[in-house]
Amino acid sequence: MISLNHYALSDLAALVPDYYVLADPQFFGEIGPREAAVWEYLGSHTRITVFVPNGYEVPPSFPLSRIIRFNNLGLDGFSRNISPLRPRGFLSMTAYHALSVAGFLGFSRILIVGIDNDRFRALALTEDRAAGILPHHFFTNGPASVQRLDWLVGGVPAFFEDVARLFGDLWLFADLPIENLDPETLVDAFPIADDYLDFLEADPDAPVLD
Repeated sequence: MISLNHYALSDLAALVPDYYVLADPQFFGEIGPREAAVWEYLGSHTRITVFVPNGYEVPPSFPLSRIIRFNNLGLDGFSRNISPLRPRGFLSMTAYHALSVAGFLGFSRILIVGIDNDRFRALALTEDRAAGILPHHFFTNGPASVQRLDWLVGGVPAFFEDVARLFGDLWLFADLPIENLDPETLVDAFPIADDYLDFLEADPDAPVLD
């Protein structure tokens, strides 16, 4: 099992993964309390191997023997590479790095859940009509407020151009043995697992990871 980002802070974290992928800069160097809690979780579960980008500073107390580094240099748009050993040809999304790692580890079957790229469903406008996003993660609590997308240049049209690229880059992984456990997904790069219902029998109301 491979998990990523703030999975450690969710109610599902009692299910301890074998591998963990971190790629967002917020998890390295000077980190906030939520990111510190993720590293604490990783430190307390010694079975977890953590994949992080080259050159990123992990907490000094974390054993380097449990760290594996990958190449996070970007050639997206110019390369089709999905190997974690060379500059990537895909957008720098942590979930996509996790797919890269899964392919590199050589699994004969890769089942995914939560890689659905449905963030666009949370698109909203701020009071001054700037593009923003509503909370959309499965573990989000508290009142909903629109978070302005300060990095976005070009407004709503540019937002959906990025969405199109996100869906397009998943096709770079189409030759890997990836199957989706979410029958309602909009991701068309991978087939739905024929036995997806078998994974829901234990808890048919189990949330989809994001």
